[in-house]
Amino acid sequence: MRTAAVGDRLNRIFHRDGPSNRFATLVGASGRPGDRTLRLINAGHPPPLIAHLGEVTKVPPGGPAIGIIGGASFAEQDVSLAPGDTLLVYSD
Repeated sequence: MRTAAVGDRLNRIFHRDGPSNRFATLVGASGRPGDRTLRLINAGHPPPLIAHLGEVTKVPPGGPAIGIIGGASFAEQDVSLAPGDTLLVYSD
């Protein structure tokens, strides 16, 4: 299942079954062993950071938090990591 499809499905479930005053943020990632590319979705979470050769960049922002907008869909972002890179996912 595509990473974005997981976000879409979680969003439908949270919006349908969750309390109207609740939501969840998340960063979801999928990849294959030996492949240096990750597919990410970001649902209302602070943007992940990538450290590469002493420089830090933000992954572009994603969609809304899970459960806020019933019909929201989530786009995947491909992130390529070189040897020695660090992907930092954090929460506020």
